[in-house]
Amino acid sequence: MNTSSTERTVHTLVIARYKENISWVKHVPDSFDIIIYNKSKRLPLFQKLLCKLNDRIQVVHIPNCGREAETYLRYVKETAEYGDPESYTVFCQGNPFEHSPDFLQLLNRVHLWDPLQPLSYRWRKDRNIPPKEVLKMDKRHFIEGLRVRVETFSLYSLGTIYFLDKGIQYTTKWYQSERNLGEGVNISHHFLKECNLPEIAKTAACHNLGRFTFGAIFAVKNQLLNDLQEESIYSMYDLTHKDDKYGYLFERHWMHIFGEPFLLNEREIPSNKFQEVQL
Repeated sequence: MNTSSTERTVHTLVIARYKENISWVKHVPDSFDIIIYNKSKRLPLFQKLLCKLNDRIQVVHIPNCGREAETYLRYVKETAEYGDPESYTVFCQGNPFEHSPDFLQLLNRVHLWDPLQPLSYRWRKDRNIPPKEVLKMDKRHFIEGLRVRVETFSLYSLGTIYFLDKGIQYTTKWYQSERNLGEGVNISHHFLKECNLPEIAKTAACHNLGRFTFGAIFAVKNQLLNDLQEESIYSMYDLTHKDDKYGYLFERHWMHIFGEPFLLNEREIPSNKFQEVQL
């Protein structure tokens, strides 16, 4: 999708839009080409004109299914060339600011990004998720004071570690019921096997914790997209068409799909650290 240019570095911004107002794209730095996947019936006239008059914006109309995960994987599946391996592809929803209040400013800090860069801070401020007390605990991922936070979760329950995330409990119970999984099963290991990512699944099997970014807003160097195997891409894309709830599972696992290490390897914990519990 990217076009070569001698005048600017070209990154790509992939937007999964439903009914959100995407007028904000006019403020996206010139270093980005923009692809809007529209899952609603039509763009309002002003937004339509804005996109039509800007030659770096492409609008693709697609059916409304599979949440943003289907959109992201559609882009990955249908794009023959991602561009310069050292450039970035950013993935976000139609309204990234709910999850990433500093989103536009972060797009101006590409030179400070990691190869896999989380770009969100919270789920929703009005729901106090994560609680403001939790948000104050960790500023390690801030970029020049701009808010970025990575959330830690259990590979067994998918639940967050630092607060009770009631929203994911329904998805966890649905997944366990659909596949007849009992308690104590590493759900991430099982899901990543379904994604046809056997090596990542194998690594997840001997770990306890993972990390994710709320709202599935993140950036990856194009080389990481090139590293995805075609059979894995198609397996993941097919999952998004089976049930919209897979979108929540992908949200939890995007960073690991692109190489983020898991945390706390059980095999590295000395056995004498465990004590028998009498019930």
